[in-house]
Amino acid sequence: MMPLGWMWVLVVSSWASGVPVENAKEAMTALNRVYWDAGAQHFRKTPGADSKPLDFWMTAHVWECVMDAYERHGDTGYKTQIGQVYDGFVILHPDWTTNPYNDDIMWWTIACARAYRITREDRYLTRARSEFDRIYAKEVDQTLGGGMWWKRDRHQSKNACVNGPAAITAMELAAILKDETYAAKARDLYAWERAHLFDPNTGAVYDNLNTRQRVSRRVFTYNPGTFIGAALRLYRWTGDKAYLDDAVLAGDYMRQRLCNPDGIIKSEGQGDGGTFKLIGLRYMVELARVTKIPALNDWLQTNADTVWKHRRASDNIMGYDWSKPVREDEDIECQSAAGGVVLLNLLK
Repeated sequence: MMPLGWMWVLVVSSWASGVPVENAKEAMTALNRVYWDAGAQHFRKTPGADSKPLDFWMTAHVWECVMDAYERHGDTGYKTQIGQVYDGFVILHPDWTTNPYNDDIMWWTIACARAYRITREDRYLTRARSEFDRIYAKEVDQTLGGGMWWKRDRHQSKNACVNGPAAITAMELAAILKDETYAAKARDLYAWERAHLFDPNTGAVYDNLNTRQRVSRRVFTYNPGTFIGAALRLYRWTGDKAYLDDAVLAGDYMRQRLCNPDGIIKSEGQGDGGTFKLIGLRYMVELARVTKIPALNDWLQTNADTVWKHRRASDNIMGYDWSKPVREDEDIECQSAAGGVVLLNLLK
């Protein structure tokens, strides 16, 4: 059942304090100043004109940073940049079928669905739908009881990092197209992840199940993050509180288990790990807005205050380890710097 007027734009609550708009704006300004190449229309991996472009999957998340900034500040320059990021990326990666990582494609389908909702440009919806349909048709089967394979070229594991995002994309398409068939796909993907990778006692969302029937019990911040995102969308679509309960439990795990003793979300390094909490915190903000849990709001606020306090004084760039100041001589990669930008622009 689809609730009338369903659309995933969360405006159901306000923050007790939030991030000052000038801090949020400066955070995005700093990210663009240091990493954005306006001529080539891509974000650089590292500072400096000779840096290579940001990686395939990471670009989708920094693209969403631009969307966050537009939705918070209403600056038409950010709306223009949404198109520029996409255009520059397609020049570098015209054929997405050459990428064997199914999760990479799912990150982009989520971002494209969001870009469509913001701009109403059909090219984004067309891409989101065609890429999701392509991967779903070939990469979902009943091996290991269902679910989507992590890699197209090597069917060795089914991972949280692809099944959660795929369920999110399916729900975004269901909402935009008002198409229950996509919601059914999301329910199946979510049910598989819940049955095989979710611990209903602790809220942990484990990393993957491989073809030897072994579960990798590693928990990265983006795994519960996308599980929460899928659960919230299914809750809104169905009204079934069980989905919300799952999301709250996974959020409690992140807030209590994936942090330093002082409550600051843990460092997962740079490289791929530099992108993990950027994703996890995006969906934790959604959870806070839906549930209005004071402790969750306070935790997010503490993390936002801390990462901003620890920014580098010379350029306002935030780092990957939020528990300590960014050194002047420290090389911070773009996706690592973007984590704090996401949180500051979402807490309003």
